[in-house]
Amino acid sequence: MCARVAYNVVMQTETFTPPTKDHRIATRVTGEHKSLFERAAALKGLSLTDFMISSAYEAAIKVLKESQIVLELGPEDSRAFVKSLLSPEDLPEQSDLQASPVVEQDETPSEKPLPEQSTIDEAIALYLDDQCSLGRAAEIAGVTRWHLQDLLDERGTPIEIVGHRSAAEIDNLADELVVQGVL
Repeated sequence: MCARVAYNVVMQTETFTPPTKDHRIATRVTGEHKSLFERAAALKGLSLTDFMISSAYEAAIKVLKESQIVLELGPEDSRAFVKSLLSPEDLPEQSDLQASPVVEQDETPSEKPLPEQSTIDEAIALYLDDQCSLGRAAEIAGVTRWHLQDLLDERGTPIEIVGHRSAAEIDNLADELVVQGVL
């Protein structure tokens, strides 16, 4: 025998108030551009205004993401950077800092270039000799960083992980270092 029970569930809801739009942007376009924008808006099921706003918003986000600065540091510089993030009180005074010349990788004959590919054992040796990061060693060996980390763990090889800060905390510390002129 099967019985059906109806439940009335009352959920408390909040009224959503969209943010006020009190700023205007006006532009003039050619007839061709307007027709193109209208066709694209119709395909997306948007009004022309909503299409223009969403497209401009997406383009602005893309430009901002592409303009972010990415630092590429070697193993020694990476350790110094992380150490300074984890211990900002140990940072040198601004007056003690000297700009070091930028050296292209080709200009340092004492460093051997890393191979394009290698065995896992060769990649681990490069990592343990501080010739590359764990991620770069994994890339050279053609495995994931996590796989290489598991192999090192299985072999009893310690992996130094300094500190335990969240990405947001590290971002904030990096911002402080930029303000202080260290980065």
